[in-house]
Amino acid sequence: MTKPFLFLLELIRIVIFLAIGFGLLGWVEQLLIYSPFKIQLEDYFLYYLLGNFLILFIFYRNVFQFQGWFKSKRNKKLPQILSILMSLVAVSLIILPIIARK
Repeated sequence: MTKPFLFLLELIRIVIFLAIGFGLLGWVEQLLIYSPFKIQLEDYFLYYLLGNFLILFIFYRNVFQFQGWFKSKRNKKLPQILSILMSLVAVSLIILPIIARK
């Protein structure tokens, strides 16, 4: 198959990965974090969105990019320190509504 077609398949795979990932993370967070503390998710949606995006980005770059259709010599894992820092920022963004609630 040609590279543009494989690239298109990979983009579709990324969109599906993000949709399922956001759905699962949102469900788990709603169940375990936001409902018990009675936090309105709409007030902190941007923090929730950025935190979840960072988690999915790290997971994709370190695991899923190597299992796809589009192979490239430029595919590399994120450096470990960057993965750790981004994970800490993501968890902080997700936990922030609990700390900042009124």
